Amino acid sequence: MKKILFLCLLIYFSNANEINNSLNNNHNSVITIVKEVLGKDTQEHIIKKIVYELSSYLSKIDTKLLKNKQIIMNLSSTIKESVKTNQSLTLLLVKREQQRAVDLLEIEQLKKEQIKSTDVDFKVMIEEAEKALNNYNSKKYQKVLASYRENKKHKELIKNIATTHYLSAKNYAGDFYFDKAKKEINKAVALDDTNGDYAGWYGLILFNLAEYGDALEYLEKSLKIRVAIGDKSGEGATLNNIATIYQARGDLTKALEYLE
Repeated sequence: MKKILFLCLLIYFSNANEINNSLNNNHNSVITIVKEVLGKDTQEHIIKKIVYELSSYLSKIDTKLLKNKQIIMNLSSTIKESVKTNQSLTLLLVKREQQRAVDLLEIEQLKKEQIKSTDVDFKVMIEEAEKALNNYNSKKYQKVLASYRENKKHKELIKNIATTHYLSAKNYAGDFYFDKAKKEINKAVALDDTNGDYAGWYGLILFNLAEYGDALEYLEKSLKIRVAIGDKSGEGATLNNIATIYQARGDLTKALEYLE
């Protein structure tokens, strides 16, 4: 992070060579640049303070970072924050450097977890968070993580509600209250249409209500989900249930096809 202090200079010079030459030739160039960032009406003692802190790091700049406009914007924002809050620019940058070090350790751990995860949203979050860190933007990094975690909590809540409706539907079906079971399983599927169990049970409940066409639709959907996740046991049970519906409709050839 220390190395990026020099990035603000790029705002006023066309390339790194011009920046370095200007600073080496004339200390007043630094003063001019700081005035451009903070405004010409900024008090002189504030200008001197920022110039001093900025100059302390000029020889440590990695000029490769100068090509990143987002980093430049972040640094410019830090300088303005320093003046607005009357905090040391050096202290602010040290704090951000320390936070970035923590964030880098965290993102590496998250990347290890992501390798074993099938959560697409998790993968997208990792990519966005890492991009923010590459731009030295810890605030955005934290925002990306917070947004993902909040969304995950919401999804888990929805999942729990769906499970409640699913279990209620099974209980009603077990007591032969298929109309009530249908209402409950419909709510479960509406909340989570990627669950093979929900779709499968919807099909069975509809079968018991003699709604064979809709029952087949949901059982076929359940079958696709089970095949996609490699659920061989569930796949076999669903094929058997589909065959039962064709048998009930008198289509024994089709029933045999699914049984085979």
